[in-house]
Amino acid sequence: LAIGDYVEYEVVQSFGTRVDGSYLSNGWWFDNYDEPFDISKLVVIHPSDMEMRVEATGITPEATAEDADGLRTLTWMVQESEPPPNEPNAVPVPPFRSFLRFGTGATWDRWFESVHDVLLDKDPHDPAVARLVAEIVQGASGPREVLARLHRWVMENIESADAWTAIAPLMVHARSGHRTRVLRYMLELAGLPASIALARQRGNSEPSELSREGIYSIPLIRIGDGELWASTTYFAPHHMLPQPVQGQDAVVLTEGLPHAQVPERDPAEDRHAVHVDLTLDGSGARADVRDEFHGASAAMWRERIRGVPEAELHRVIAEAYVARVFPGAEVDELQVRGVDDWTEPFAVDYRVRVPSYGRQRGDETFLGGLFPTDLARSYASLASRQTSQLVNGFAQHVVMRVHGVRSARAERPTTLTGLDGMSYSRSAALEGDTLTLERSISVTPRVVSAEEYPRLVRFARAVSQTEATEIAVRR
Repeated sequence: LAIGDYVEYEVVQSFGTRVDGSYLSNGWWFDNYDEPFDISKLVVIHPSDMEMRVEATGITPEATAEDADGLRTLTWMVQESEPPPNEPNAVPVPPFRSFLRFGTGATWDRWFESVHDVLLDKDPHDPAVARLVAEIVQGASGPREVLARLHRWVMENIESADAWTAIAPLMVHARSGHRTRVLRYMLELAGLPASIALARQRGNSEPSELSREGIYSIPLIRIGDGELWASTTYFAPHHMLPQPVQGQDAVVLTEGLPHAQVPERDPAEDRHAVHVDLTLDGSGARADVRDEFHGASAAMWRERIRGVPEAELHRVIAEAYVARVFPGAEVDELQVRGVDDWTEPFAVDYRVRVPSYGRQRGDETFLGGLFPTDLARSYASLASRQTSQLVNGFAQHVVMRVHGVRSARAERPTTLTGLDGMSYSRSAALEGDTLTLERSISVTPRVVSAEEYPRLVRFARAVSQTEATEIAVRR
């Protein structure tokens, strides 16, 4: 290609109706992240007597319309379309790209009613499954324990499969299927009224007039009037709901299709807690570490190690995880706890020897921090933003005791606060020959707008700068 050459693409799309009998287009982007467009045009042809609804975002012009032979032709054209902002963790709240979608009959009530109706005959009573449920919940002290037992059984015995409209008892017998559907079915057999609720994810596009199945896409289980909720996403206790849906709107697939808010959880319930006892030894160090992952972070660890043979587990964790925390270290001992007990944290206890630890200058050793959050790199890499950003919540608490210290340059405790209760603290104290370093951080999950971004930048960069500060000690 040479300057002045012109490249033209033409795309013809044709789609059938959805399960509810409505029609909804996939939509059309008038821009592209990779290259600018001289002209971007969309042409829609439909019967003149059909009521067509159109939704547009960004800089989208009015359509020109022509009627002939019972057909209406709508044309939208954008000239000199530049690439949209391509920023990390961007979410369309509000929308920032030029986009158009059209449809007919695609209302939310119609869509949810069709999803509800398609499941009405999929849960027939099965005596064998009823007996199985009775065995599982026998002696349970109440609804919470019934839910916990059935949830555990489903997660351990039903292989996850894309089987949303399958017959529930057949999925139980096959030990394969849609876990949420199976759990709801078994809860009903146990006498607990349970419904599936389809939840939005934080950072998803706001619902508009035209229904889109991708907006309410995460199936949860709501028991009774919402006293209990459950998710089959994690290998964790039933109440560990995925972070993206916490506090979000959900539609309950029951009579009237009521809306409900998904419960929120404190980020501290999913915390990473670390206790390190480190002894300086010559130019190196020995360390005993208790590394605990709680809640959802524990569930993600359990998911990672599924399928790893027990004989290989210690080696895999030592090479894939411990070696990143202490580069060059030799692992003397390693123990993994909480693999099968979901009520406990997933924990890795290990003892390592590090040949060279800290940065030497004269008779001082400069100690850096362990387990850095890299907050600035993750969420504050840009000077400013044009789009909103999704920030995932997390919490971490690290206590490191360094033994064999004769003296240390004292540092003042640091406390930082950010958006929506985000916080960070760090302190150091020398008592005898033991220096205790303590650090805590809590980040609230939220969508940060472009206007709020400078506040996030100040917090994240201050945290990263503090974490990068070394402490000078004499051995």
